[in-house]
Amino acid sequence: MYNVVKIFVGGLPATCDLEKLKEHFGQFGAIQDAVVMMDAQTQRHRGFGFVTFKESKGVEAALANDKGNKIDNKWVEVKRCMPQEVMRDRERGRQDDGPDDDRRDGPMHYPPPGGPPPPGYYPPPGAYGGGYPGYPPPGYGGYPGYGGYYPPPPPDYYAAYGYPPPGYPYG
Repeated sequence: MYNVVKIFVGGLPATCDLEKLKEHFGQFGAIQDAVVMMDAQTQRHRGFGFVTFKESKGVEAALANDKGNKIDNKWVEVKRCMPQEVMRDRERGRQDDGPDDDRRDGPMHYPPPGGPPPPGYYPPPGAYGGGYPGYPPPGYGGYPGYGGYYPPPPPDYYAAYGYPPPGYPYG
């Protein structure tokens, strides 16, 4: 899934050019190719680049040097490169990590898309005790003599939103 000889370098300072990138990562192994990404229209630095080593040992050494990966006194993020088709598949939600990708036989940690959750996914009503001691049960309409928790809105309340007042005939 990963490119074994290529790394992504993110968070490059604006002062970093190709030579500084090669100078820093050259300490981990022989570099086959390197690029600092530039905006095609403005020719300005985009803040990331790629380094391809001749051997995978260079990738491992660069990843192991996480805290020490600084260019012009700025820490840069180093990650293994993934091929573009893998990135596109992940964006579409079709990640294939290998033979264990089919997890239907294991516990479900989320409701399945496009349908109701399976039986037993949510706890039954009252499973956690149903409320607090000394308080009315859930769904209680309010205290005696009080119609609810909030007073009714004034008759012209909805007019501010462009609606006619309650009871106004629609025509």
